[in-house]
Amino acid sequence: LCIREGHSVTRTTAEKRFFKCSSCHKRIIVFSMMPTKPCKQCSANEWVRVAMRDERKVQLENEKLLLRGEERKFVNS
Repeated sequence: LCIREGHSVTRTTAEKRFFKCSSCHKRIIVFSMMPTKPCKQCSANEWVRVAMRDERKVQLENEKLLLRGEERKFVNS
């Protein structure tokens, strides 16, 4: 659309950087070196550099939460 109407278009290559707020853990993507604006959710200005995807946490059998409380195998048998 811009090229057809004669507007000047410049292409640049940029590097995405990923940050999360240290207080509310909201994630953002930035094309500059550091985020310049405060967090939209909590208005804090403390950012931590993180990976592109969250680390996947594997739950062990004994760490799974149960809706009915504690389950015991072979009760009343």
